[in-house]
Amino acid sequence: MPSKKLSISLYPRAEAFARARGDRTAGDNVSGAVNKVLERYEAILERGRSHLLEVLSENEISLIFDVLNGVMFADTISIQLVWHEIADGIKLDELDKKWNIDGKALVEKMQTLDYATNAALVDASERWWNFVASGNQPGWLDTLKR
Repeated sequence: MPSKKLSISLYPRAEAFARARGDRTAGDNVSGAVNKVLERYEAILERGRSHLLEVLSENEISLIFDVLNGVMFADTISIQLVWHEIADGIKLDELDKKWNIDGKALVEKMQTLDYATNAALVDASERWWNFVASGNQPGWLDTLKR
């Protein structure tokens, strides 16, 4: 498949990460390494989204996306704490009543999710809210399916 040339900037840590995975026989192929890592990450997210569709109802997903509207996951640690955001949305805004779900049970489910599954959830929510901001609005579940 032909590749498209882009100009990107990498933080020093990301550059070191990519260079460590570059093909030495191709002369330190950073582009190839970045592509490889992104393809792996995409596969991880796909598996996480599949798991979410198995364990969460549509109303639970709706509540989660509602809560995550505007939440900025600027660091890698905060992804582990999605369940705190959900618990706060339920406690402070009674979103469990709005979405007609058992809030306590949802928080308990959220606490069992691994990091990769939480990353998939955050990614899907961010993409959904980006769609909304651009004037498109796919269904919540559609965003988890792709």
